[in-house]
Amino acid sequence: ATTQAGQAMCADDDDMDDAQAEEAGIGILGEDCLFLILAQAGCGWTLARAQLVCKEWRTVSKHEELWQNAVNRRWRMLGGVRSRSGKCEHGERSWREVWRVFHRRRRMPRSAGISSRAVAHASGFSGRLGAWFVVNHQPACRLIPAVGGGTARLSCKLLLQNLRTEAICIRGGTGGLRVSLHLRDGRMLYVEQVGWAEALPPANKNQRDAPASVIAPPPLLWTLPPLHCMVVELIVHTGSEMQFEPDVLEACHAVSLTLPQTAQISCRFQGEDALWTHYEQINSTFYVHHEHELP
Repeated sequence: ATTQAGQAMCADDDDMDDAQAEEAGIGILGEDCLFLILAQAGCGWTLARAQLVCKEWRTVSKHEELWQNAVNRRWRMLGGVRSRSGKCEHGERSWREVWRVFHRRRRMPRSAGISSRAVAHASGFSGRLGAWFVVNHQPACRLIPAVGGGTARLSCKLLLQNLRTEAICIRGGTGGLRVSLHLRDGRMLYVEQVGWAEALPPANKNQRDAPASVIAPPPLLWTLPPLHCMVVELIVHTGSEMQFEPDVLEACHAVSLTLPQTAQISCRFQGEDALWTHYEQINSTFYVHHEHELP
């Protein structure tokens, strides 16, 4: 009995030592070391979870520089300036609030070759993957003319971002990434994948940098690291009654991306009211697209 009691006391001591060691392991890092670790993560979700560990972690994970870094890495912002009133350059009081607002509004990350004021007419998230649908505008917002008895075509792109903590592999070819476009009347339009390209971060805040070269046809395998983006260049074969970009966008309900064994993303298009805050009809043969919303 004495031996069993001694063993039980030793086991309790071991449990206490493990608990004390674990508690000491968290606290022994120090604020500077913990700051560097969280800065390497560069993720808003990681910072939010760190606030639940203990008081010391909560204090460090609220640091403005960490949240500014998280915003810049996810949305590829350049710089960050506060106004005299103490607000960030986007109007919020803190970079943590900037992260929350951008995430709630499904803001599209900046990429070389895509204007910082480009309009995403559809967006969606699933399984920590984000996707945005952007139109490659043509003169007078006309569709690309039909060839060989076919229908007019819409040139567009999908921007795909990996928000996971690990890289994902996207397969091309048969059985790989599939894109489908659903209309509000239940029909589907044929979507052709022209090629894939790496969506490079912008190098200049005020200029539109040249995009990466498109690999056509799409490769059989593409690796997308955490927080990186890729562009899928598309050609949509439209209906015979469609002549302009608004004709297509007004009829669209959702664009679906299927990544086998990874995720399925449904990007719903904005309503008619939102669409016409960016398009203006000059006459029956000419439309203008505005990056800023019309009054």
